[in-house]
Amino acid sequence: MKNITGKCLCELSELLRRRQISSAELTEAYLSRIAERDEEINAYITVTEILARENAAIADELLCEGKGGALCGIPFSVKDNITVKGYPTTCASRMLKDFVPPYSASVCERLWGEGAVVLGKTNMDE
Repeated sequence: MKNITGKCLCELSELLRRRQISSAELTEAYLSRIAERDEEINAYITVTEILARENAAIADELLCEGKGGALCGIPFSVKDNITVKGYPTTCASRMLKDFVPPYSASVCERLWGEGAVVLGKTNMDE
C-alpha cells in the first residue's frame, strides 16, 4: 500500500480491522520510515524494533480473532521520560544514559492491553 505512513489514525484502524493491511506490514512501514529519516531529524533516542515486531505479531493475532481495542495494531512512540521495561530511559540526559527500568509505565501497559505497537522512545529537551 502506497504512503501508508501518511494516513491518519482512523484510516489505519479501518484498514487493520478490514484486514487490508496487517499490523506487521504497518509496523515495518513505520520502522523503514524511521530508518530513512531519523539520522537527519534525530526524532528517536531508541527504536524498539524487536519489541515493535513482537507487539505487531500479537496485534495481528488479536485482529484475526476479532479482539483487541480501538488502537489494536496501531504504532505509537513515547517520549524518553516514559519507561519501557528493558529499554534505556534517559530523559535525553547523559546523566541517565545507563538507566534501564525493570518495569514499563502504566500508559504503555494500557496501550499494549489494547494491542498497540511501540516503535520507540522519542527525543526531548533534557
